[in-house]
Amino acid sequence: MKTDKFSFMAAVLAIGLFSNQAVAQGYVVLPMTAYANLRHDVFGNSYTNLYGTADLYANLNSVNDDRAVLEFPTFQIPTGSAISMAILTVYVWSGGGNSGDVGSFRLYGYSGDGVASMNDYYDQAVLLKTFTEGVPPKFGNTSFDVTSFMQSQNAAGSSYSAFLFQALSQNVLMGFGCPGPNSFPWPTLAVNYTPVPEPEISVLMLLSAVFVYRRLRPQNAANEPAEKLLERIHCSQSLKKNYAKEKS
Repeated sequence: MKTDKFSFMAAVLAIGLFSNQAVAQGYVVLPMTAYANLRHDVFGNSYTNLYGTADLYANLNSVNDDRAVLEFPTFQIPTGSAISMAILTVYVWSGGGNSGDVGSFRLYGYSGDGVASMNDYYDQAVLLKTFTEGVPPKFGNTSFDVTSFMQSQNAAGSSYSAFLFQALSQNVLMGFGCPGPNSFPWPTLAVNYTPVPEPEISVLMLLSAVFVYRRLRPQNAANEPAEKLLERIHCSQSLKKNYAKEKS
């Protein structure tokens, strides 16, 4: 009996579809796991959430330096995933200062621990963006592309990814929604990613391909010894590991 090439190609395509499903792209919108308003003043005092559940804001004046920190549970994204997009979004609903003034702000990223405290006040590991906001501010959603930062976070296996907003200009305040007394949207972190397939899945696909081939190959062909088959599988796994090391 001759090999049915059509059946063989169909089987290969089926395995390919199985592979694509195993590493299908994921999309997740992460909610905040921790947040806080942090204040230092010129008298040496430090405050965490001085006004309770008031909204998050960044502000600088001659007495106070207020910063806002957010943390997200990025352990939900498998370590080693290929992240194609990561967007941090906050909803600006309040501002302060003299009408017409424009203030500068900075957004930093750092590895969090699931708890927002004064220990985060100086966490300025990675400067993600310097931006401006006017008085009055541009109300509504403001988004920041944090893809590169999240790629580094995921590669390092960080369980929590955190962000800090700092005001650089005096007397221009930017406030945005948080789990406080208002109904404005909370900050979110949206991530597109493709998880790396587990080694077991790759081996299963390889074995499936070998099984299909052996079922459809000519009946009079010599049967390949089991030892040779295992040797081929081991060789394939070694090549994949070497390729992964070279790629990293």
